[in-house]
This record gives sequence, structure tokens and C-alpha cells, in this order.
Amino acid sequence: MIFASTTFLFLFLPSAILALLFTPPRFRSAILLFFSLIFYAYGEIRYGLIMIFSIALDYTCGIMIESSKKEMNRKLWLLTSMVGNLGLLFWFKYSGYLARLINQALDLSLPIPQILLPLGISFFTFQTMSYSIDVYRKEVKAERNLVDFGAYVTMFPQLIAGPIVRYSDIAVELKAKVSLWNRLDHGFNLFVLGLGSKVLLANALAAAIAPIEALALENTSKLLWMIQTLYFGFQLYFDFAGYSLMAIGLGYMLGFTFPANFNFPYISSSVSEFFRRWHITLGDWFKSYLYIPLGGSQVPLKKVVFNLLVVWFITGLWHGADTQFVVWGLWLGLWVILEKIGLSKLKLPLWFKHTLTLVIIFISWSIFNAPSLTEWTQRFIHLDWMSSASLEGVMLRNGLGLLIISMILSGPWIKTWFEKLPSWSKQGFYTLILILSIASLIHGSLNPFLYFRF
Repeated sequence: MIFASTTFLFLFLPSAILALLFTPPRFRSAILLFFSLIFYAYGEIRYGLIMIFSIALDYTCGIMIESSKKEMNRKLWLLTSMVGNLGLLFWFKYSGYLARLINQALDLSLPIPQILLPLGISFFTFQTMSYSIDVYRKEVKAERNLVDFGAYVTMFPQLIAGPIVRYSDIAVELKAKVSLWNRLDHGFNLFVLGLGSKVLLANALAAAIAPIEALALENTSKLLWMIQTLYFGFQLYFDFAGYSLMAIGLGYMLGFTFPANFNFPYISSSVSEFFRRWHITLGDWFKSYLYIPLGGSQVPLKKVVFNLLVVWFITGLWHGADTQFVVWGLWLGLWVILEKIGLSKLKLPLWFKHTLTLVIIFISWSIFNAPSLTEWTQRFIHLDWMSSASLEGVMLRNGLGLLIISMILSGPWIKTWFEKLPSWSKQGFYTLILILSIASLIHGSLNPFLYFRF
């Protein structure tokens, strides 16, 4: 089940909200766990069994880490959690990729596992690992209430596409059971903005890309590929940021304050700044649980470079089980390293740094969105600049207005202007977005879900 669907909007969400509103606070975690498991198991019941296993594993490990007196035992229980979570992630996401690599390297014919990827597995495994690590570090107390812990792990608003919520982010709210009635308005408005971002912008950009994606490789050109990448970069932003905002709004309605996940990344003037603004919770996760434990920046420069390469290699691999994602991560990591060792200190005009950052980022999106690294290389080397059918002008002309709107809405200017409007005007705007979004979904417009690959 996805947020941008009539099933979620008209059936699941009203049922969950009404049940939570009229349930005594002491039963709220149980109701949230129940609806979250239904949400996750929708369409494939075994996904729910995987989630139950993850809950049982990290609930047990957390308690044992906290209650063990010997440091060795604490480390063994932490290792159990890490192996269990990473084992799940590896089997479902990377076993097929590893088999292909072995076959290519050793000229073997190992069977390639055909495993359906559980929805959001990259998100919830990182979330549960952060809990076990934080308990080990004594930064949080182990949760003894199994229902509360299950509600935290499975919480449907942020389960499939983030933000990655640490237990410490919501531990107090999980127990406080605040009144939900006075949170509905603000939370729903945030949800509507995210829904509009996904349905009205990301889906429209996907429709603009569709004619290019339908072309055979020999009928495309470098310029068409650049146009496709430009559309895709904004589609990905409005899709991902939209889902994150929907999650934050839903969480607020349910009594939880999730951390922000995006902060207008396309206004950045460096790659490092871009990823401080893009998927913020993932960047914070890697910083807290990988980069700093490796030594962070408090080590000699050679070790800093190594640490950054490790972080960006794993960041790429986290996004997808394919070599192209590793290359994507290393490409970005290279620029972060160059900025770290001196590029950011050069006295360059702000417009130049901003332009260079966007060029680097959109080159990365061309790698990220390619069907494979081999096809990306073929496009880069063999495609002519213009297609024989002269489709470039048509594609630009047909999508130019949408592209300009996307550029404007990807910056903070509209938000600043919108916040100055009277409340009645804002509410009318929210209502219009909701009506247009629902109309688009009912009409059956193109509605891709980018996070199946994660």
C-alpha cells in the first residue's frame, strides 16, 4: 500500500485515524501496531512475517544488551542484532547481485536468486539497527513494552520511504500519548502538501519523461538524455520529499514529531551542502553510525579520505544492488573529498559554485536513473548530440512550463511567500491541492513508485 492511492486515502487512513482518536491512550500503541502490520502486509502477507521477526530480534537484543553485566556479552548481543538485520538486508537485496558478480568474475553459472524485495527494507533495517546501537552506547533505555517497541518499528507513516526515525526521536512521545485532536489540522495540511508534491508534480514529471524512456536507444541522443535527466532530477526530489512530508504530516497527526528529511537541496553551492539538505536522516545515520566510529574528520587526512570513500561506497550500495549505484556513490564521494581537501576554500563566485554543484548532481542522477552502468556508458560514448527525428525541441517545448514550475517550487521562495498569507487563503490552497490530487488519482494518471528499488 502506498500513500498516493485511493485505498490509502479513502479506506486505510480514515480507519486508522478514527480508531486512534477514539481509543483510550493506553491502547494506542496496540492500535498503531495493528494498522501498521496491515499496511505493511497489504498484498503480501509474508512481508508482515519478516517485520515480526525484526521486531522480536531487536526487542530481545535491546533488553539483553542493557541487562548484560559483562562487556563481552553486550557486544555479542549487539553483534546478533547487527548480523540479523544486515543478514535480512543482504539476503533480500544483495544475494542476487553477489551471485551475478561471482558469475562474471569466475565465469560460473551460479543460480541467481529471484527474490521479491520487501517494501522499505533498507529503511526499517537501518532504523532497528540504530536502536540496538543506541542501547549499547547507553544513549537510550531498552524498551521493555513489546507493543510500544513494535509500534515504533512498524510505524506506517515512515515505514516505506523514511524519514529514518531513531528511537530517541520519539521515545517520549511514544509514552506520553498526547491528545490527537488538536494535531489533526496541522498534520493533515503537511500531508496534503506532500501529496500534491508527489501526485501533481512528481507524477507530471514522470509523464514528461515517459516518451523518452519509450524510445529505443538508437533513436535517442545525448541532448534527449540530458532532458530526461533534468526532468528525473526534479521528479525524484518531489517524489521523495513529497513522501517524506506526507510521513511527517501523518506522524504529527498520530502524536509524533519526525525529523525533517529535506531542506531545499537544489539551492546548494557544494555537494557536501546538497547532502546535508537531501535525505537528511540517512546522512545523519551514516555520520553517527559509520563515519564518526571510523574516526570522522578527527584523523589524518589520508584516513579522512578513506572514511569518506567507505561511507559513500556504502551509501551507493544502500540505494540499490547494482554496480551503477556504487559508481553513483563514489562519484559523489569524490567531490565531497575534493571539497574536504581544499575545493570548498577556493574564492569562487557563488553563482559558479552553485552551477558546478548542479552539474555534478545531475550527472549523478544520469547514473542513478540509467537501466545499467553498461547502458549509461553506451549513451555517454556512442549517442549523437541530436536525434534524427528532432525530438529535442518538442520535448523541451512540451515540458518547459512544468520544468520552470519545478525549479521555482524546489526553492524556499514560495514557502516564504506562502507563510505570509492569511490563514483562510492558506486553507483554500490546501483544499485545492487535495481536490486536484484526488482527481488525478481517480483519473488513473501515471503514478510510479520509485522506492520499490530500495
